[in-house]
Amino acid sequence: SLSRCLSAQEISKVLGAGLSRLLGWKADLKSPQLEINAHLSNDYILLGIPLTRSPLASRSYIKTTGLRSTIAWAMASLAQIQPGFCVVDPMCGVGTILIEAAQEHKAACFLGVDIDDGQLQKANENKTFAELGSRVHLLKASSMELPLPSCSIDAVICDLPFGRKFDTKINMAAKLPLILSEMERILCVGGTLVVLLSPQLSSLMKKLLSQKHTGPTSDQKATPPAGMRESEFHLSSLKHQMSLRVSLGAIDGLIHKYVKA
Repeated sequence: SLSRCLSAQEISKVLGAGLSRLLGWKADLKSPQLEINAHLSNDYILLGIPLTRSPLASRSYIKTTGLRSTIAWAMASLAQIQPGFCVVDPMCGVGTILIEAAQEHKAACFLGVDIDDGQLQKANENKTFAELGSRVHLLKASSMELPLPSCSIDAVICDLPFGRKFDTKINMAAKLPLILSEMERILCVGGTLVVLLSPQLSSLMKKLLSQKHTGPTSDQKATPPAGMRESEFHLSSLKHQMSLRVSLGAIDGLIHKYVKA
C-alpha cells in the first residue's frame, strides 16, 4: 500500500510544503498553532484537525493507564449498560475499562477479576483515585474458572492481553476456548459480550464459534479443548453482532460484540 511506501516523515514533508505554497504558512514543529493529521491508503487521504490540545485519551481520574481510555469507553458503550446491570471484566488489569464504564453509568455495579496481585493493586489504586470505591469491586481469580454463578451477569467486557507490552504467562490462543466458555457461562440470556482481540485471536474466536454453531460432521466427533471437560463443551449461544477494527498505536485490534441467545 502507499502508506507502506511512504514514511510518516515523507508524508508530513509533502503536506507541509503544499500548505506553505498554497497558504503561506510556516512549519513550526516545536510549538505549532495548528496540527493536521493525515491517514493515507490506496484509495484516499483523510485529513483531520485535533479540536483539543490534550489527547482525547487523557483522563484526570485515572492514575495508572492501561488500555487507551478512548478504546475502553467505546467498548463500554457497545455493551449498552443499563441501570441495575452487573458488569464483569474477567481480565481487568489496572481497571481502565471498569473505570470508564463506571464514570458513564452511575446506576450499575462493576466487578473486576484478575489473577495478578500487582494488577489488582493498581486497579484498586485507580478506583480509589477515581472515587469509585463503592461501585467497582475487585476479585482475585482465574478467567478460566470464574467463581460466579451461571447466567448471573448482564455484560462482560474484556481486553484479552496481547502484544509485546504484555508479559503473559499463559498461551492466550490455547486458553481462549476455556476463557470464552467461562464468559459465555456467566452471561445471562440477552447479555452482551464485548472483547478486544488481536487479529490472530479474532480469527481463532471466529473459528471456535463457527465450529460450535455448526457442530461436528457425521463422521467427526467434537472434542473439548485441553483442560475442559466434555460436559462443559457445548454449542455456543453467543450470536455475533459486529466487529470493529481499532488502532492501538503500533498494532491494530478488533472489538467483537456478541449477545447470548
